[in-house]
Amino acid sequence: MYGDLDDDQRHAYRKLGNIPEGVFLLPGVAGSGKTRWCLSVAALAQAGDSIAKVLYLLDVNKSLDDAASRMVRLYKDLGMNKKVIRMLKWPKEIKKGMEMEEIRRGQQGFADDEYRVPTLDEAACQFFRTRAHLDEFEKVRRFLDIGNIRPRDWSDQHRLVFKESRELIEEIYRQVLKKADFIATTPVAAFCHFGGMFEPDLVFFDEAAHARELSTLIAISFFTPLAWFLVGDWHQTSPYVGHSGKECAQLHLSLLERIKRFWNPSNHNWVMSRVRELLGDPMFLQTDCSKPGTILILSLYGDSFQKYRSALDKTFDTTKRSRVEARTLGTAQGAEADVVFIDMVKDIPSPFSNDQKRLCVALTRARQAEVIMMTSGMAGLYRPDKFKFYPNNKYPDRFKFYPDNLQAIYQGCLHGKHGTLLLYSEDDAKLPDPVENDEGAIISGLAEQGEDATKRTLAQMDKVIAEPAISTQEDPAV
Repeated sequence: MYGDLDDDQRHAYRKLGNIPEGVFLLPGVAGSGKTRWCLSVAALAQAGDSIAKVLYLLDVNKSLDDAASRMVRLYKDLGMNKKVIRMLKWPKEIKKGMEMEEIRRGQQGFADDEYRVPTLDEAACQFFRTRAHLDEFEKVRRFLDIGNIRPRDWSDQHRLVFKESRELIEEIYRQVLKKADFIATTPVAAFCHFGGMFEPDLVFFDEAAHARELSTLIAISFFTPLAWFLVGDWHQTSPYVGHSGKECAQLHLSLLERIKRFWNPSNHNWVMSRVRELLGDPMFLQTDCSKPGTILILSLYGDSFQKYRSALDKTFDTTKRSRVEARTLGTAQGAEADVVFIDMVKDIPSPFSNDQKRLCVALTRARQAEVIMMTSGMAGLYRPDKFKFYPNNKYPDRFKFYPDNLQAIYQGCLHGKHGTLLLYSEDDAKLPDPVENDEGAIISGLAEQGEDATKRTLAQMDKVIAEPAISTQEDPAV
């Protein structure tokens, strides 16, 4: 089975030996085999004499049914005798279990589809039939006769029988869940009355980019497995939110996207390269040429700031390290430097990143030059279907907000205001070639990887640093 994995899947499998804090993040593009990888890892964990139990979560029922069927097929192909259950919401399972037709179907089995995954009530019927617990089974079946009577016609005896039968069915389900090897269900179903009945060793959350953060936290809060696996691609889907308003804006961001996008490796590597070059240049001086120049790195997110600080501590000695400081935009007040790098990290704006006061502080920290790493997506230009301007901030429901401040900065840099260097990345590769005007504003494409592009950018940076700085506080766009 391991031999059937491609190179990328094998690389991900080898990473299982080192899972920090037991959380394994597996982002991947469409068609990369993420679901297949999860099912293969689950089967490998249960191979041989292993009694590992697996909980597979997905918040889309049809996709969940398909994944459960694939797991049944995989077990059969490998000759593994494992019990798979497709669990519905607990109240729905109880209701199904209270219906006579479901009991009959459980007695007859479902041999019409060899890869069909039984629900909890069907598995309970099979379990008690094969285990010869006929007394309990017949008792439940007698109780279920009241299902043919309308509740309003129930007598006190009927109500007592119904209560007893419900309690008995719940106990039956608990016993069946404890015998299961692989349970496929939704996060809500896993939350409702699931604790203690099934204790998984591995928890897979497939399509985690489609689930809201609270749904994902169910898998983390209510179970203590050896490892959690968050799998998905936030470029394909995002959580569905049926309401609008300021309080709902953050619900559109999944936990997987928030975790994986806390820093931007391309921006990080580029900034660290420029910092090394500036600190190694004896001509990089302060405005009065009396002391070596200083650098300030500002990041929109705390985790990105921690990455920068850690990299600076590991890269430079005490003397050079004292000339570089890393902060978040929220703690930039009072700090200043000759050259400031502002890393916006993401390519999708949010009300938090568009805050006027925070941006005003960030844009007034430089004495000589400022480098802003921002994509057109942050300015709302990359997704015009998602961000559209409406007068007086009266937006339709489908437009949560408009990144007007970020767009003003972006457009200001494009028009060459105030000697600011704007760096854009892959989604802006369609823009014109880098241009320079009389004011020294530069637009340089990080998508143009290579030595020539880097040399050209550095040459333009030298020109900006050499020119007198103009306070961006005067800019009406900020």
